Amino acid sequence: MIVCSVLTVIAVSAQLLRIFLTTITSVPFLVIAIITFPIVGIVADAFIGRFKVIQASSVLLMVSSLLSILVTLLQNYLPTTAKTIGALCTAGIFCIGASCYFACAFPFVADQLIGASGEQLSFSVYWLMWGFVIGSQTMLLQSIPSDYFDIVLEAVSFLCIFIMVFIFSYFKHLLTIFPHLFNPYKLIFKVLNYTWKHKYPERRSALTYWEEDIPSRIDLGMCKYGGPFTVEEV
Repeated sequence: MIVCSVLTVIAVSAQLLRIFLTTITSVPFLVIAIITFPIVGIVADAFIGRFKVIQASSVLLMVSSLLSILVTLLQNYLPTTAKTIGALCTAGIFCIGASCYFACAFPFVADQLIGASGEQLSFSVYWLMWGFVIGSQTMLLQSIPSDYFDIVLEAVSFLCIFIMVFIFSYFKHLLTIFPHLFNPYKLIFKVLNYTWKHKYPERRSALTYWEEDIPSRIDLGMCKYGGPFTVEEV
């Protein structure tokens, strides 16, 4: 997963560099990416699943990379309108794909580390951040002569995405993929709704009478105070 994150950051950095250099209307696409980011996280957790969203984002990034290569190779033969439409479509697909991937990357890595020690969790974060830093150094490709700059960027981006799609297709049995879906916002609503309707414990356990502190209203939702939720859910 760390390798895939490194490859994705390299590809995304290459595509971002091309968009900022060639697309005048890059700001709206960044706005689209920012808006898509939280929505994708909710949909992945509650309806689709994180791994499926990551797979879909890989396909979107590959499509955007292929379109970008075609536009780059045919830029001398296409009319201005066709080149503009191609650049806008490529940028839009890329922004959505990148948002989908990064919205689920960290939670999916956390799924692989259930039961791991604190040291292992720390090292996973260190390695991911290292991968992001290494991948972002793709910006150094600006030093390549301008005659080959565009095609090198597109080739690097497509190669990284292709390797990532290959890994997710043929090595997914090595990953921990949870089939269950979980809607955290629905749980938050249920807990707060129960807290709003209950001011006193319903069926308080006898083992809680030794506690000196009076439980807060949100704690009343715990099963030990008669609520329908576990301690972890609250």
